[in-house]
Amino acid sequence: MRRFVPLLLLLAGCSNPEPQPANEPVPQNKPEPKPEPEPAPKAETRGKLEAADAPEQTRAVGLIEQVTGRKFKTRVPVYVFSQEELEAEVKSWGDYAPENILGFYKYDTKAMYLVPEAAGNKRAFGLRLHEGTHALQDQLYDLAKLHKAVTTQDEDNTVTALIEGQAVQVMIDALPDNPHVKRITEVKQPTDLSDDGAWLRVLYYSYGAVFVQNLKERDGYEAVDAAFKALPKSTEQILHPEKYPAELPDRVSLPADLPWPAGFKAEASTTTGEFSVLVAMHRAGVSDSAAAAAGWGGDIEVTARKGASWITLRVTTWDTREDAQEYHDGMQGALNLRVARWNNTEGEDGRRVSLVFADPDVDTAVLDALAEALVRATVEYHK
Repeated sequence: MRRFVPLLLLLAGCSNPEPQPANEPVPQNKPEPKPEPEPAPKAETRGKLEAADAPEQTRAVGLIEQVTGRKFKTRVPVYVFSQEELEAEVKSWGDYAPENILGFYKYDTKAMYLVPEAAGNKRAFGLRLHEGTHALQDQLYDLAKLHKAVTTQDEDNTVTALIEGQAVQVMIDALPDNPHVKRITEVKQPTDLSDDGAWLRVLYYSYGAVFVQNLKERDGYEAVDAAFKALPKSTEQILHPEKYPAELPDRVSLPADLPWPAGFKAEASTTTGEFSVLVAMHRAGVSDSAAAAAGWGGDIEVTARKGASWITLRVTTWDTREDAQEYHDGMQGALNLRVARWNNTEGEDGRRVSLVFADPDVDTAVLDALAEALVRATVEYHK
């Protein structure tokens, strides 16, 4: 469960704008909700609670409400820090504190944590808009509940992309004359291709914002609101917004009696999703991994461990036989891939690929037996 996701993209062009026209709020048919009591801010050890009428926060709240057509139910406490103070504060909670952290909204304290001076005027206001949008989302949709409801890696990445994507899009709509903010949506891969977290930030901020833009084209922020109530089901839908909400992923189930070698204990299985497949194919040497991964239909993955030894099994399904072959052939350069099976036949069997990854110490005969067992994996195909 994510308690906060810090905004790590550089918002170098975010300015300190005067209030300006944005999207007209969507008329509300429901009566305005009665204001709830303001939360009692948690006493922080290093940060300073910003005044309730701080001009920049008041301005940011007004623009967020104007852009989204939604109202905050309560005021959001804002704590301001130096960068060193915020890093120390986060570490004191037992959380990982990335370098150059500038701010975030934390949904278990219902407060924002900002480093406005380190961010500078050019970025500080954009940061307020982004994190303030998370605060509004939390009041409307309960972010903790959304994250707790996910059951797979792919679902978690999908929900996070929707959450972060809306926050980026609100910045774009609130700062329409700022080209630097708009460029966030143009990023399709990170500078450091070996950094898993950087790849995920591209999914969350860039692809997530494009997904939200697509929703807006359908029915403005009403469609975005509807997506929080009928969540996208996979990163496939984030990468290909036209597939939301109709195209669901295939459901893959592993056989219950996999022949794990003695002493190996299997972890819970998960679905990794199209975006993870895209990254894996890129690292395996596929030149256009986004196009190659676009035929993804579904997957399941499970890892078993014994001490330092490990084995990972993955079964993927694909829209066509040709998509499956492209994945099978493209993954031959993947690190620690020990067995790859694709059934070169017509029909549904030709749309499945089984891969077995393991460290070099695991016996090949054991891996062959596991690959053979994966033939019994069952698939519920979604057309």
